Amino acid sequence: MTTEERVAWLAERRKGIGGSDAAKVMNASPWGGPHKVWMDKVGLAEEEKQTEAMDMGLEAENLVAKKYAKKMKIDYSQIISVPMSRTSAIIDGVPLVANYDRIVVDEEGRWLYGVELKTASFRKASDGWGEEGTDQVPPHYMFQCQHYLMTSGLKRWDLAVSFGWRYPIIYHIYRNERLIKAMQKRYAEFWGLVTTKEPPPVDGSEDAKNMLNKLYPGQKESSAQASPEIDELVHEYRQKKSLLALRQGELDETINSIKELMQDTEVIYGPDSEYTIRWKASMQGRTSWLDIVDELSIKDEVIKRHTKKTKTARKFTINFPKE
Repeated sequence: MTTEERVAWLAERRKGIGGSDAAKVMNASPWGGPHKVWMDKVGLAEEEKQTEAMDMGLEAENLVAKKYAKKMKIDYSQIISVPMSRTSAIIDGVPLVANYDRIVVDEEGRWLYGVELKTASFRKASDGWGEEGTDQVPPHYMFQCQHYLMTSGLKRWDLAVSFGWRYPIIYHIYRNERLIKAMQKRYAEFWGLVTTKEPPPVDGSEDAKNMLNKLYPGQKESSAQASPEIDELVHEYRQKKSLLALRQGELDETINSIKELMQDTEVIYGPDSEYTIRWKASMQGRTSWLDIVDELSIKDEVIKRHTKKTKTARKFTINFPKE
């Protein structure tokens, strides 16, 4: 995919809820939640850069598709790509978009079922994946496949995953009407927030924090008296912080007890490699720029002339008078 094609593809995706948005909107994705999708749809998100992993995944699609066809004993010509323009839909007033990896067709070109193609490292092989031939896949992939079943009207979607560049493991996802209805209900609620540009309710996620920084960059030296709502939340904050400090102390005690038993050993492996403990020193390099300035006899006005101030994200603190 060229840069121009990717820009056009991203613009098309912003017109509705896509397959990669599904789990985020349902708050079941390890790569973000509804706040991240909302920022993207209303134009507040930073443009997502194409990574090497994304490039490799796109390049590997054809290879995984060929191996999938061979393993399933179907002719490769029956596995087709479909333009996004043919995969858009409006359901209950919500625009949906989908970028199907492949569709399997019969001899007359009729759609039989879809295929999602993935590559993953070996260390991901135990991360929520069940036996081959089942529908036991991580939740975010289940939502993605159900989204494609929703938009296509098909009853089956295969998920072919190549772990460590091996022959793909194939899972069969079947249409789940109860899950689709739940997704449609959530989609309608979410898209209502997009059309009105009303932010989703905040939570403790990093996405919510980023959204608030984007929405409210702040006015310099502005101040106000606390409202009753803020005052109530500050008291709640103080109680939770006290409880957190107590729990953190208990956690630190457990950590120190483990360190005492490890003594000089740097790495400990749990039974059946269930966990790995590392207590290792690391070498860090630090450049003393002040010493360099002194050695080169650089004048203060030169340093001042080349020092630029940039506005950072707002830092949130609550300070209480010492008791």
